[in-house]
Amino acid sequence: MSCELAELGDVEIIRVTTRFHSKLWRSMLEAHHYLGSGPLCGAQLRYLVRSEYYGWIGGLSYSACARRVESRDEWIGWTEEARKRNHTFVINNSRYLIAPTVRVKCLASHVLAKCQTRLVDDWERVYKYRPVLLETYVGTRTVFGKLLSGS
Repeated sequence: MSCELAELGDVEIIRVTTRFHSKLWRSMLEAHHYLGSGPLCGAQLRYLVRSEYYGWIGGLSYSACARRVESRDEWIGWTEEARKRNHTFVINNSRYLIAPTVRVKCLASHVLAKCQTRLVDDWERVYKYRPVLLETYVGTRTVFGKLLSGS
């Protein structure tokens, strides 16, 4: 499917909370994401992406960050004590999928923006604290899209 972003109708970000949505999320990620659906570690939230006119078109997940990532910890400037105290406030965009049959310019950034708008509130509702930093890691040998390949 190839169209303009506006032709998708409303693009909805749906938090996975039901068995049906969980099975759908897992099947999409298993079929189309190079890492599959998991396992995801620690605290986590999963989302589905639905187009008003085309149905289910993607999925995302966010999970607890790795406790120790040298490049991240240096970039933030954490001491060992600060890292131990604060790493839970960093969450990782652990999976991100737009179905490979979907070719829509600007859809990837549109979906990320919509999801991030609600993610912090959802995370606080479920885990009782607000994350302050979102990270992602991209395998440049396996990711071919423009949005994340430059990360």
